[in-house]
Amino acid sequence: KESLNEVAMNKDNVHEFIKFARKALQLKEKVSVKLLTQRHEHMTAACYDPNTNEISIYTKGRAYPDVCRSIAHEMVHQKQNELNVLEADSGQTGSDIENEANAQAGVLLRKFGKQNEEIYQ
Repeated sequence: KESLNEVAMNKDNVHEFIKFARKALQLKEKVSVKLLTQRHEHMTAACYDPNTNEISIYTKGRAYPDVCRSIAHEMVHQKQNELNVLEADSGQTGSDIENEANAQAGVLLRKFGKQNEEIYQ
């Protein structure tokens, strides 16, 4: 309840975005998404664990669209993992893997926003 967009940031809306992104990315494996108000050690806005298919998203003080973009970014890493292109150092800033996750996350958010314009309210 400490987010910048409390009305939009609820479990049902986040779940709708996760379903949308999962379908758009054609993920084969189940992925778990945890919304956190405190960061893990060494965590920035979000992280993905390829060993457990678990995504952790830091939500405190963040707008709903920004949280969705982070979810999408990490779900792209899940897709990359399914395609066996994710490596231990793939998350380096500026790497092809990281740039692809950034680009696809932006595209997914824009597509979702066109269908759900209220996320920007």
